[in-house]
Amino acid sequence: MSAKKPVVLVVLGTHGRGPGGVPRAAVKTHYLEALTAHGAEAILVPPGMTEVAWEAAWKVTDAVFLTGGEDVNPAHYGEAPHPNLGELDEERDLPELWVTRRAFAEGRPLLGICRGAQVMNVALGGTLYQDLPSQFPGCLPHANDTPDGDMATALHHHVRIAPGSELARCIGAEDLACNSRHHQGVKDVAPGLQASAWAPDGVIEAVEAMGRQGFLGIQGHPENLWFHAEPRWRRLFTEWIRAVGAT
Repeated sequence: MSAKKPVVLVVLGTHGRGPGGVPRAAVKTHYLEALTAHGAEAILVPPGMTEVAWEAAWKVTDAVFLTGGEDVNPAHYGEAPHPNLGELDEERDLPELWVTRRAFAEGRPLLGICRGAQVMNVALGGTLYQDLPSQFPGCLPHANDTPDGDMATALHHHVRIAPGSELARCIGAEDLACNSRHHQGVKDVAPGLQASAWAPDGVIEAVEAMGRQGFLGIQGHPENLWFHAEPRWRRLFTEWIRAVGAT
């Protein structure tokens, strides 16, 4: 009899509206492929579910996976909107902030990618650069924002990974190339988290919970890289899902 696969909760983003103004919920397939190819199953949760439905989903969930997407509303970290703030997905903000806090409090693993890493930081009391080009002088061009085709897998810069960090354990390296599709980034790191990777310009590329396995956020998009562009990113998913199975 085969072992039970870990069940990972994924909050869907909203992409326009259908008949009657009902939000359309979706997630890019590369995120789900990265989970299923490494031995997990995904449970997809749309924004707007009732509390009862959330509790039912949470009971069968082993871990949480926060994907990329639109900017986080700066009201959640006490700031007014910057002129270069991008599109928001406010119907997604609240459930992702809630599920991050609950996962952190209950010791469940969580992996955040791009927006997901930013949600983690905001949920636990940190802040963001709302627009890196205007708020972080001298930064690299991080917003290589063609999301499909060659740009999705292009390696734009290296990241320096802190020795002994959870990310270093998962990756098995302390320097690795990554892609880059973001104009926001972590500013003040939340209490309970620590920065564990940096771009050459000093922009934070990863955050993780101090002293525990499986709670980390990555600013790049390894879901586009593990299968051929930089296969060492495969270890991120392998080791994270192994940590999920151990909890």
